[in-house]
Amino acid sequence: MKRRSVLFSTALLLSTGFIASNVSTALAATTNNSSNSVNIVQPLTKAQVGNTSAILAVEQNNMKQALAKLDVQSTLPNIQIISTLHGQAAQSSTIQKSLTQLWESQHQSTLNSTNATSAGTTSGVIQPDSVPIPYGASEVIETYQGDPTLYADQSQTAANYSDAENIFISIVDDAIGLVLKNPVSSVVWDVVTYYGSTLNTNDPVMAQYFHSFKYGYRDVYFWNGSSWVDTYTTTDREWYKHELSSWVDTSNNTRTETEDFNSSPVFVDAGSYWYDSNSQLVSIAENYWVTNSHGWDFYPGY
Repeated sequence: MKRRSVLFSTALLLSTGFIASNVSTALAATTNNSSNSVNIVQPLTKAQVGNTSAILAVEQNNMKQALAKLDVQSTLPNIQIISTLHGQAAQSSTIQKSLTQLWESQHQSTLNSTNATSAGTTSGVIQPDSVPIPYGASEVIETYQGDPTLYADQSQTAANYSDAENIFISIVDDAIGLVLKNPVSSVVWDVVTYYGSTLNTNDPVMAQYFHSFKYGYRDVYFWNGSSWVDTYTTTDREWYKHELSSWVDTSNNTRTETEDFNSSPVFVDAGSYWYDSNSQLVSIAENYWVTNSHGWDFYPGY
């Protein structure tokens, strides 16, 4: 799995220990980082992290405040805004041209190759000297849109690596429940090995999850005689994890690093018909086509 470092806030740890202190700053951190490794805090001394129980108490209170802030900041656009923006994109000349080219490629045996390249794929509208697309012809296309925001999840601190094996952090969604849960030790070891570091198992460790989204759209288009009309959309939301860890290496240096996992999602929140075949989606979309409306099938966590 391909992994790369993500830049987080320089204020993620408090002087009392490995504690996330500013979710709004953390969420603002994106992929502007050009380096492969970012040390985001000054090393902490053993004295600063020695009182683990006190650290945990402060951290728990801090995380409650952080999640309250996150509740406001993670509000997504409502269905009207999404529908409008998606509808505008669907009618773009690029989409129209691509759909025409797609239809022509699928029906190449009926087209003269010269006309197909010179006449039918220029503006998205079939010209008189190429074979016309029949009224009501359908195409299904799948597109994805990334979300640059990082959303903060749980963090925990342990007095040592052994204790971290029995302390867990999770990514949880209000609508769909538990998305991911792992011991702090597993997350710390992920990042330690990614950076080729060593680990002093007797010293405190910290781990925190973040997550980001990628949104998928499968759109059904019908040809109305002059353009392609986006008639039905089923959606999915892919969850990608990001990890932040702090530990002390065998040279007694405290390291805080991050790692993100963008190659495959840890969870997919899909609409009811997302996995249906193209022909099944066309059948569903026909009901909206005859009534000149647009149908949406949103992922459950919307």
